[in-house]
Amino acid sequence: MLKNDIMHAIWLSYKQLNPDIKRCVKYCNIFPKRSKLNKDELVHLWITQGFIKTSCVTEDMEDVAEGYVQELVSCSFLQPEEDDYSIKYITILDLLHDLLDKIVGRDYFRIENARSQRGIVWKGDVPRDVRHLFVQNYDGELITKKILALENLRTLIIYVVEKDTPVEEKVIESICNSLPQLRVLAVSFSREHLPITRPNKFSIPESISQLKHLCYLAFRTFKCTVILPSALTELHHIQLLDFGHHSQTS
Repeated sequence: MLKNDIMHAIWLSYKQLNPDIKRCVKYCNIFPKRSKLNKDELVHLWITQGFIKTSCVTEDMEDVAEGYVQELVSCSFLQPEEDDYSIKYITILDLLHDLLDKIVGRDYFRIENARSQRGIVWKGDVPRDVRHLFVQNYDGELITKKILALENLRTLIIYVVEKDTPVEEKVIESICNSLPQLRVLAVSFSREHLPITRPNKFSIPESISQLKHLCYLAFRTFKCTVILPSALTELHHIQLLDFGHHSQTS
């Protein structure tokens, strides 16, 4: 089959998905092509964004989300990597990624290589009405100049690859004060990198309490201690906290 024929077949299969599964698929498009995604983390991201609907009060959201994963695997939209006969990681089909780039609209956006290895900073524009944003490689100036103006942002995932670009506490505080609609805030989505290496301690600001709708908070670090603020108790909608291997309360 020619590529255009394959793309048409993928489009027809996509159109047959129910609306809730379509939203989950669109969300996957914020990640760069060929990203290896932890299946359990992706399921929790879907849940925190309200994409998972249950048909009765006894039905578990995680079970429904797992069913979505299985359906997307069965139609080859998601490619699984199994561990002990269960799916641990998934990758989005390349051609589906290409299709989603054309149809998802402005709600979903990714910035790939915000800062290159040569120090070149990304100069593009971020849609003002974007809701879900993935930033590959940390750049504090990009965040303060462009991302803090995104008042409708629901997801901010900062994937730090370069260990020489540590995340700054003041930038995280600015995020807390400027993006009140956030439901997901994650710094480094991969457990395979060392995103926060300096200083030896990293304090999450008390202003985290300003994120009243926050459901998912992750600061994954392996070489420093994350200091947790007392204000965490004010996050009444929180469903998942992930601070890597080291954390302590202030």
